[in-house]
Amino acid sequence: MSGQCNAVLVCYGSTQRSTRVPRRERADARALLDPLPYEAPYEPFNPPSSYALIAARHMHEYGTTRRQLAEVAVAARRWAQLNPEAFARDPLSLQDVLSARMVSDRARDLPQKPVHVLSCATSVWHRQVSGMHDLTVTPASESGPKALAQAGLTTADMDMVQLYDAFTINTIMLLEDLGFCKKGEGGA
Repeated sequence: MSGQCNAVLVCYGSTQRSTRVPRRERADARALLDPLPYEAPYEPFNPPSSYALIAARHMHEYGTTRRQLAEVAVAARRWAQLNPEAFARDPLSLQDVLSARMVSDRARDLPQKPVHVLSCATSVWHRQVSGMHDLTVTPASESGPKALAQAGLTTADMDMVQLYDAFTINTIMLLEDLGFCKKGEGGA
């Protein structure tokens, strides 16, 4: 109401009712077991963000409706009302669910068109440099062609490329391994 912003999301999630492991230890363990390389950089509000993506895709492909999803929530709440230990036992109607404010669907209202991911491919050959078969060839030489083939594109179709450049040699080798130039021509 102060006019300082037009969209605010305040959320909190916790397993404190069932888990006593300090948050930092849980985060460290999770990072070792499941680094989430495609999701973590965007800091999604998980699990809701991930399941919203899944639901949106299911709705798109199969015609599932918001009402059908709402019916599941209402049924689950009815069962929860029978359990004195349930966290939420208040009545919940279809109208309550359908009129609830969306928390994960703002992209369609933004002025810029979305960027659609046409494909995704990954390759992992080693965990450290000593495990590389050839120090001058990266797994991008495998994942790049896969991603391009899935998207039905070639390097000639690209107007821009953004590469991971933590070290100067990364850029040169990735340009070569992705097919933007021949092996050995990346430096030039």
